[in-house]
Amino acid sequence: MFLNSIKRICLFSFIPVGFLISSEVILRVGESDMNKRTREIYEEIFRNNPKRDYLILGSSDSLCSIAPSKVNPKLNIFNLSIDGTSPSYNEELYNKYLLNKVLADNLIYGISPASFIHRERKIAIDERFVGYRGNYLKNTIGFISRLRILNVRSILEKVIASSKRINSQNISGPDFSKYDNGYLPCSTKGDFLYKLNNDIPEINHDEKESLRRLLIKVKSNGYKTIILSLPTPYNYYKKEDLDHFHNDLMSLANDVGAILVRGDNIHKKFLQDKENFSDNVHQTEKGSFSFSKILNKLLKENSVN
Repeated sequence: MFLNSIKRICLFSFIPVGFLISSEVILRVGESDMNKRTREIYEEIFRNNPKRDYLILGSSDSLCSIAPSKVNPKLNIFNLSIDGTSPSYNEELYNKYLLNKVLADNLIYGISPASFIHRERKIAIDERFVGYRGNYLKNTIGFISRLRILNVRSILEKVIASSKRINSQNISGPDFSKYDNGYLPCSTKGDFLYKLNNDIPEINHDEKESLRRLLIKVKSNGYKTIILSLPTPYNYYKKEDLDHFHNDLMSLANDVGAILVRGDNIHKKFLQDKENFSDNVHQTEKGSFSFSKILNKLLKENSVN
């Protein structure tokens, strides 16, 4: 009787542990391109690098927009933007890993009308990328500890997505031959077709406050602080909404002592070229290369280059 009880306990203990380990293997093998890049980004944070001229924070909108070597090959610029994040994520990232380190002379936070949406991506989940090389066991144990954050449904959704990538053999990862100080092209396909005069997404005020706190800390930490408003396709958003949005950004910049650089207010020809955008806030490789060169001029005009 006692031995049977022990066997049952062992069996029922093995099932969840086996599930977790097999899930972790599938997640590793079928990791998405952007997650592979995120692992590289987290590794970069902990490398001993010289102080940079510019550090860029933001979400996929700024990741897809700024190719550092195209801005100015003479400057040391790193794009630390992470796909699928909100200002609250970047505030936690800064507080946990970047606070009290002056990693650059200038910090740029890239903003689009979609930046103030609350997203579910969490630092606690992305910490699986930290110290990954040569530390597989530690990170697998870390995955198990994340059960307090990830529920079974969430794990299954991620495992199914990874399994599909493995099944389609789409697991080669991003083309790191194009890796450029944190930047990887998000899309080569343009020709974005859209209806005109859409509403701007509702601003999550908690996320806006997270950005305010982050920029205040960045400023007090010795950085020259820049808010960069990113371009969107011509007339995708209502003009009055965009004007109100950028007035809010100017107000925020004044409150925290930052410089607002209007990357959205650029050549009409660029904004009208559908090959520059893959959707309403993400640029193609072609668009990002063109915009990055424009950004160099904007930084000079605003005396931050």
